[in-house]
Amino acid sequence: GIAKGDRVAIAMRNYPEWVAIEPVWGGRTDIRKAECALAMLEKAARAHPADALAQTWASHANYYVAECYTSLGEHDAKALPLYRKGVAYAQAARKLQPQSVPANFWYSMNLGRSIQFTSLVNKARHLNDIVVPLLYCDREDSTYSNFGPPLMLGGIIANGGWVAEQGMKMAGITMEMAMNAIDIAEILYPQYLAIPF
Repeated sequence: GIAKGDRVAIAMRNYPEWVAIEPVWGGRTDIRKAECALAMLEKAARAHPADALAQTWASHANYYVAECYTSLGEHDAKALPLYRKGVAYAQAARKLQPQSVPANFWYSMNLGRSIQFTSLVNKARHLNDIVVPLLYCDREDSTYSNFGPPLMLGGIIANGGWVAEQGMKMAGITMEMAMNAIDIAEILYPQYLAIPF
């Protein structure tokens, strides 16, 4: 099945291959199924290069599998190449459909994770690249992907250090604003344990 945060899946039903992809993606808590879904979604993105949604799904799937590897301590060897591919797919989607919340969100998520363990200077260099599309997502649909935009903004503020704090201040985002959204998210998605964390 499709989780609430995966609302964009409905539109993929325009493609015959989605019939095979959907159940595999639904079982993605098994890393082997997640990797299989990733391969299927990348194949769909290659088959439909002019479709922003197909590119976005490939970006999302790369992020998901990469995040699993990061959590297993395999960030540099296995996750980083996937985050970078996720950035490339999202960039393609954003060129095709600049106002797409999913494309902008997965671009920010993949880029953020790809620089997560780099120098402060590198993080500062990419701050606007991450925050501008993320703020767009927050304004347009802050509930996307289980309140993903405010969760990421809150994470940036809480964990990004002085550079992130200054960048958020320039963007007009305060920790109180992020916390209000996170409080609402926790009420609406109590089963999503990343929110209270």
